[in-house]
Amino acid sequence: LRPRARWLTLIVSVSLAAFSLFNYWTQPVYAKSPPWREAAQTILREARPGDVLVYNYPDPALLYQVIGRIEAVLLPAQSHNEGRGAIPNDAPTTEADLSRLSAEAARIWFMPQPAAFWDKDGVVSQWLTRFADLDLETRVGSLLIQRYLTPRAYRTLWTPLDAKFDDGIALVAYRFEKEMAAAPPTIRLTLYWQATRRPSQDYTVFTHLLDEA
Repeated sequence: LRPRARWLTLIVSVSLAAFSLFNYWTQPVYAKSPPWREAAQTILREARPGDVLVYNYPDPALLYQVIGRIEAVLLPAQSHNEGRGAIPNDAPTTEADLSRLSAEAARIWFMPQPAAFWDKDGVVSQWLTRFADLDLETRVGSLLIQRYLTPRAYRTLWTPLDAKFDDGIALVAYRFEKEMAAAPPTIRLTLYWQATRRPSQDYTVFTHLLDEA
C-alpha cells in the first residue's frame, strides 16, 4: 500500500502543478504580472506595416511578446555611460529620437509605464501629446495602450484652414469624423493649432453644434 500511496501522491501533485501552470499561461486572472500578452495581442491585431511600438520602461516583458512582429523602441534609450549601470538618456536626446521616429513612422503605439528611475518626468508622453495626434486609447487590465498619428499620417486626413487669430495663434486645420456605428453615434473633432509666437496668456477653446445636421 505504501508504494501505491506514494504514486498516488505523486500523481495528484503533478496534476495540480500542471493545472496551475495551464491556468497561469492561459487564464489572465491567474497571472501575477501585468497582462503583457493580452496587451501585445491587442496591439498586433490592429498594427499595420510601418507602425512602431514605443515603451518607456526597460522591462523586456512586453518586448518578448512582440519581438519580430512589430518594431519596438525603448525611449528614453539607455545611455552609453559605462560603469554606472543602466541610466536613461536625457530629455533633449529623447525628444530628438522621437522626432526622428515620427518622421519615419505613420503611427506610434505607446504603453506608458511610470518609473521613478527612468522616464520619471514623462518626456515621451509630453512629446507625443504635443507633436502627434492621439488616435486611440484603451486599457487592458492595468496597462494603458495609446496610438498616435504622426504628422505624415494626420496631414493626409485633415482639412486645411489657416485661420489666424490675435496673439500669434493660428488654427491650421481640423479633422472631422462621424462614428455612426458607436453607441451612441459619436462625432470626433480634432483641431490643429499653431503658435507663431508665445501667447501672452492661456486660452480656452470650445465648440458648438449648430443643428442635427
